[in-house]
Amino acid sequence: MQRLISQMVFLAWAYKVIMVNAYNQGVVDRPIYTIYLKKNIQNGDAGVITYGGEDSTNCGSVIAYQPLAQFDLYIIAFSGISYGSYANSNTYTTLVESTSFSIAGPPSVIVNMAKVAGAIPTDPKYYSYQVDCDKKLPSFTFTIGNKQYTIDSNQQIGAKNATSNMCPFARSYCHIYDPGNKRLGFALPKGQ
Repeated sequence: MQRLISQMVFLAWAYKVIMVNAYNQGVVDRPIYTIYLKKNIQNGDAGVITYGGEDSTNCGSVIAYQPLAQFDLYIIAFSGISYGSYANSNTYTTLVESTSFSIAGPPSVIVNMAKVAGAIPTDPKYYSYQVDCDKKLPSFTFTIGNKQYTIDSNQQIGAKNATSNMCPFARSYCHIYDPGNKRLGFALPKGQ
């Protein structure tokens, strides 16, 4: 598992340079790649990486492309969070990567969301929380650009250390990395 995680992190950072170089050499039609992750991993089949374009087999139409606030780490700005009774319209920046096991955010936001969820702190130093697996959570909605994105309750809870329950945002939306234009796109997965 650790090896897989290391490889995925390497891919996320290295692809910016690799994809632009591959495009410059004529290896791919466009300097982009799409990551589609299945909601339920079965027999090691976790999803697909499509090089040189959008994944039209597994992903729907692109909802929107968002400019990167910081190019080197795929950091984008988002404004507006809604989680049950908690709402916040402030603007924040966050790292968006397909290999993240959790949804990270500013401590004040995470603390308020944890209260709504009835979550128990597991590591207060890192604002890490857990909830009972049978808990019914509200949907998590946030705004990037002028589009709203929602992560349903069933994508927020997973068994501890279960690889099939990782990456809730990446399983909810296909990620289209476009380093040539310094932007990141999102699309809904098909048939899920």
